[in-house]
This record gives sequence, structure tokens and C-alpha cells, in this order.
Amino acid sequence: QITGAFFSGITNGGDEITVSASTAHPASAGGSADAEELQAHLTLAKGGEIRLKSDAGTLNPAGDRASFTGNVRITTSTGYTVTTQQLDTGLDTFSAETPGQVEGTGPFGNFTAGQMQIGAKNKDAPVHMLFTKGVKLVYDPRNPEKD
Repeated sequence: QITGAFFSGITNGGDEITVSASTAHPASAGGSADAEELQAHLTLAKGGEIRLKSDAGTLNPAGDRASFTGNVRITTSTGYTVTTQQLDTGLDTFSAETPGQVEGTGPFGNFTAGQMQIGAKNKDAPVHMLFTKGVKLVYDPRNPEKD
């Protein structure tokens, strides 16, 4: 068991990523570790931040992969908060995908979707969040910063 496990690096696109866990236990094979209270902080090279937090997960720095599981919470510096049960991420060129439904809030209101992807179309493109598979948006025209 490793207490205060920590991984830090820079993606191929220049994004800074830090992944930490309260505890980690080496898994059976492949250089991965099962983690509890997994968190990540991503500072994007093109500007902005993304924070990930979950109850548990698996971290495989050698395979450039991390999976966040259980009460996954994604927050962005652009005002989005998304929750789901699983988020699978790539660490070499930051990318992420949920295998299932997401719920969230953002500058335009509340939304649900059957799936979410985070990533850039190419190395020079900014990171985007893409919601698919039955997106439902409840638009709220009020600007929360002016309330």
C-alpha cells in the first residue's frame, strides 16, 4: 500500500497533469495500481483548468491511462460541473470518455447526456467537452454572476 500516491507530467500537447490518491495498492499485473480518493488537476496549455475527483480508480502511468470510478466529479474553469460513475482517461495526450450517462450544470443551465468525451481534435486544437447520445439541456437564461 502506498499512502499519498502522486503522479505528475506534461502531455504531448503541453498540458500539465497531476494525479494523486489517498492510497494506492499495486494491481496484479501491467504496472497499474488500484487507488482510493483519486484526484487529478489538469492545466491546459491553451488556457483553462479541469479537475477530476472520484471515490476510487485505477492508475497506470506506464500505460498512460487512469480510470476514475464512483461518484466522479469533473469541474472546469469555464463553469461546468459534470458527474458520472466512470471516466476513463489518457495521460499522454489528455483525453477522457465516460462509458455511461453524465449529469451536469454549466453557464447555460442543467444537462444530461448518454456519454461525454473530453479532448482535442489534434495537437494544436484546444480541449473541448463533447456530449452525445441523447443530450437534454434545460436552458436557464439568468446569468448567475449577476444574480
